[in-house]
Amino acid sequence: MINLSRSRLYASLQAWLAARAPRERQLMRVAGLLLPLAAAWATFDWTWSEQQRLALRLPAARASFERMQEDAAALARLRTLPPVTAVSSAALVAATSTAAEARGLRVSAAMSAEGVVVKGSATLPALVDWLASIQADLRLRPIRMKTTPGGDGQFEVVLQAYDDAGLNGG
Repeated sequence: MINLSRSRLYASLQAWLAARAPRERQLMRVAGLLLPLAAAWATFDWTWSEQQRLALRLPAARASFERMQEDAAALARLRTLPPVTAVSSAALVAATSTAAEARGLRVSAAMSAEGVVVKGSATLPALVDWLASIQADLRLRPIRMKTTPGGDGQFEVVLQAYDDAGLNGG
């Protein structure tokens, strides 16, 4: 039954084609040859352009992947470190003052309800360097900072302790 319907379809297609003018049949043959060639060319062109696009993006993707691997290794290393023990308020104030004096800053530090309040004077690069060092070494982050306009370098910083999750440590 399938063969019968195929042969009937083939016969009706031949009859329809025979009813066309010779020039029309010739155009259909040319179109029948050009359409597959155009489809092949479009596929090749798309493949080529995608290959070029990926060649440009691959180095950035590899670099991103390597950074992720480095971050994962650093995270694994940090997880193996022992937990940080709580430091008393007096020790934080003393450590903050000592770290500032070691970097040449003139400061006075005191404990408040918000955290360690440090007042003093310094150049902006020295202040930023000191803030980065106490954040890394003492786990104190600045939550508020005021500087006076002008060149006298006066500042007031409120520092707060944080734990490994970045939350307030108290």
